[in-house]
Amino acid sequence: MVPGQQVGSFDNRPLPGCQVILHALSGDLTLCAGRAVVPPAQRRAIFYEIRTGASAPCAV
Repeated sequence: MVPGQQVGSFDNRPLPGCQVILHALSGDLTLCAGRAVVPPAQRRAIFYEIRTGASAPCAV
């Protein structure tokens, strides 16, 4: 991911016990497990981080 890159949607499949955090210019977003759309306010991504924690399933 390139700093400042536009991120519109994702397909997140974390390993058990992991979660992905999207660090955006307007704040952080913990990605749900599955496919979803990134809220417009958080589409300018700085970087992402994988860390220990549970990932909630995406609502669909």
